[in-house]
Amino acid sequence: MRIRVLFIVLWVNLSVSAVQFSEEAKRNNQVADSVNKTLTLVFCIDAAHYDIPIDSIQSVYVWGSASDYKDAVTSCQMTDFSEDSCFYKTFTYGQIARPGNSGQPEFEFYVELLGDSTVYYTPDMMRCPYDERIMFHNGITPVLIVLPNGPDYMTTDWDELAERAEEARQIKPLSEYDLTDSVDQHRISNFRRVPATTQLYRSYHPYYPSNPQRETEYERLNWVRNLATQMGVKSAICLSSDKASTVGQTYVCAGDTHVVAIPTYYQTLMDNNDILYVNASETQCYYYPNETKFAQYMQQVVEFIIDESHPLPMQIHCVIGADRTGVICAVIAALCGADWETIVADYTETSQMKVQTYRHQNRLRYAMQRLTGLDDPSQATPQQLSQAIRTHLVQTMGGLTNQQIDNMVQRLTQPLPTSLDKADSHPSVAHSVDLLGRSIPAKSVGFQIRIDEQGKCTKSIVWP
Repeated sequence: MRIRVLFIVLWVNLSVSAVQFSEEAKRNNQVADSVNKTLTLVFCIDAAHYDIPIDSIQSVYVWGSASDYKDAVTSCQMTDFSEDSCFYKTFTYGQIARPGNSGQPEFEFYVELLGDSTVYYTPDMMRCPYDERIMFHNGITPVLIVLPNGPDYMTTDWDELAERAEEARQIKPLSEYDLTDSVDQHRISNFRRVPATTQLYRSYHPYYPSNPQRETEYERLNWVRNLATQMGVKSAICLSSDKASTVGQTYVCAGDTHVVAIPTYYQTLMDNNDILYVNASETQCYYYPNETKFAQYMQQVVEFIIDESHPLPMQIHCVIGADRTGVICAVIAALCGADWETIVADYTETSQMKVQTYRHQNRLRYAMQRLTGLDDPSQATPQQLSQAIRTHLVQTMGGLTNQQIDNMVQRLTQPLPTSLDKADSHPSVAHSVDLLGRSIPAKSVGFQIRIDEQGKCTKSIVWP
């Protein structure tokens, strides 16, 4: 053991640099250079901060948006050590300016200790007071980064970030839902129609309990099944891996034990071979949608949708229905003619589940910027956004044709009269359905269905 300790101390000594950090930098774990557009992350292990014996540390990494949320990424290893007991690493804005769920770059310190154990360190493990605004409570608790003179759409206002963190940590108990109300039914299940389509619904997973620790989980899965059955779902696109291996397992929710079971409608889809399993990567969807792998995801999805052997309507989901589903539904909605404001409203609606699944629009914007090459997707017209996506998928990547995309749009926008669409309708009067499936005046953002005297749809999608 003494030999091992000596080796670690010697390694650190060889890496020591004549650098010292301010107390503020040590507490906030960061210091920015707005002129040179660099950010140095600081992990102080002295007794006043994290108080970790140097001879117990094997290596330290930055884990988070800079590392694609992967453990032990070599490019994110902190190999510099300061005179005042700080591991540190300097990044350019370009290396670190990827937004996480908070809408800002975010990170934790991933420390490998001797004995093959690992620990994530965040400021709430510090021995000294820290600014709580730098913490983002959203399932995990990463540290937030601000980049002065950085990307315009990222904030440098700590109070604004504190408000986001407060919203993100909220958990809505089952007692606050009125499940006789359609809005709460849609929100607890994350189930809604994809903007600019009539034949595609997005949702939480139909049977896999990814948040069993929440008392809402059983009802959440129940309402995914109820709404999918009510909408007559006949095919499905699963963007995560096949979870059938979990069937028969038990989970405890609100003190009751439940068994994972495939709902009847979904079993029928499985039996009829009407489910596509994509097994997409969340990192690929958010950070590298301009690369071949994402184009392959889209090719699979489009080819499945236009294959008329798979009946309509369709359901698309991953596990939570937030990230892979969020990005791919945004792409489909844009191709079908939705405007940016509506796409963002659909993406951020997932936050209303209130199970610490907060999603800020900056993360989607980053993905769409990478995919389309547009400097600011939020300023693009629906036509510009759609065309930029087509250009990438058809001309740059070459996996799809414009005809295939046209066929997908045509198929997903076929009129689908249902009792929900006809609710409160009047002959020859146009009504719309919003993102939650509620009947609203046609002037509101949504898709428009005009119902004639025989109750048939005579007009489908109309966008302002």
